[in-house]
Amino acid sequence: MVTTISFLPQIRLVDIVDIVVVSALLYVLLVALRRTRTTFLIAGLLFLAASYVAALALGLRLTGFLFNLLFAVIALGLIVIFHDELRVSVERLFSWNLTRQPRSRDHAPIVLPAVQILVTVLTDLAKDRVGALVVIRGKDDPARHVHSGVALDGALSEALLKSIFDTHSIGHDGAMIIAGDRVILFGAHLPLSTDTRQLQNRGTRHAAALGLSARTDSLCLVVSEERGVISVARHGKLEEVRDAGDLSRTLTGFYAEVSPPRKVSFGRDLLTRHIGLKLAAFAIASLLWFLVVHEGAAEYRSFAVPVEFAGLRTNLTVSSIRPNRVTVIVSGPRRSFYFVDQSGFQVHAKLFDLGAGTHELFLTATDLSLPSGIAFVNVVPRNVLFTIEEESR
Repeated sequence: MVTTISFLPQIRLVDIVDIVVVSALLYVLLVALRRTRTTFLIAGLLFLAASYVAALALGLRLTGFLFNLLFAVIALGLIVIFHDELRVSVERLFSWNLTRQPRSRDHAPIVLPAVQILVTVLTDLAKDRVGALVVIRGKDDPARHVHSGVALDGALSEALLKSIFDTHSIGHDGAMIIAGDRVILFGAHLPLSTDTRQLQNRGTRHAAALGLSARTDSLCLVVSEERGVISVARHGKLEEVRDAGDLSRTLTGFYAEVSPPRKVSFGRDLLTRHIGLKLAAFAIASLLWFLVVHEGAAEYRSFAVPVEFAGLRTNLTVSSIRPNRVTVIVSGPRRSFYFVDQSGFQVHAKLFDLGAGTHELFLTATDLSLPSGIAFVNVVPRNVLFTIEEESR
């Protein structure tokens, strides 16, 4: 007969809140890892988590202890390595901006003239082999990654861009920061990327564009003065645009993403944005709750165990044991009983220094052998009668 245990009725409101909170934290972590393109790291963490679950299921206490230490070190390392990404993800997850229409000074609505101006200026600069670095701000604020620069709150125009990137301008070698259709900063210095695989023989502007794109969701546009080509960097990936049409589509798509023309519903965005990551975070949180909370809860069980003995002198024999079975009551986390059956319990009464006759022994925890992770509660009955006789010669 197979007994099924339903844990659904045992879920309380506080458990649901617990799972939701852990899911949100895991979602932030997964978003941060995805933004940094750390697929190998994610796979490694999932492998470690699966190994830890297997160790718990098999009752490997030492392995589980080592995994606990390892996870503490990994958690600290992730916080140190991805502190910027985690902060940005938390800001975006709980940002009030999700529920309101962006302001014109933050993120202007889609402005086709801005796209046309950028395409015209950048293609002209590329044709004339004039270097330029333009950053269009997304939903993340790049201010903490930008150094120096000259503040400017000016309307985006062809004349303004070309004057700033004129080779005789003091802001020519720096980056221009654009928010919507406003130029807010020029002559800025950005963090440099060390991704030599993508940079290859490209210069400092490309390294700066790639470096900022890996830290924010900004769109970084680079004009190479050596080769006269335009490159686009976003989310830590650097690509060259084929022509003016390709650049126009990239800019239009970016503006549509960061500044949608209509108001975004918070509830709808919450349900549909990054749905795969949210489902993965919820699944992992639910599994952790099941293994740690539900299966970690104390449970009491009883087993009928035959009474055996040890330590009897060689010239004596046991003729009867009353009772010959006792009920052993134990407790432990539910997961400790996964692979436990009656054969895992033993009762060995110690008959040292006993002679022939009937003896009453009081069983204690020292007379029992229990599986790993199981704690002794009681044994019924405690008193067992042993009839000992001398062996006939």
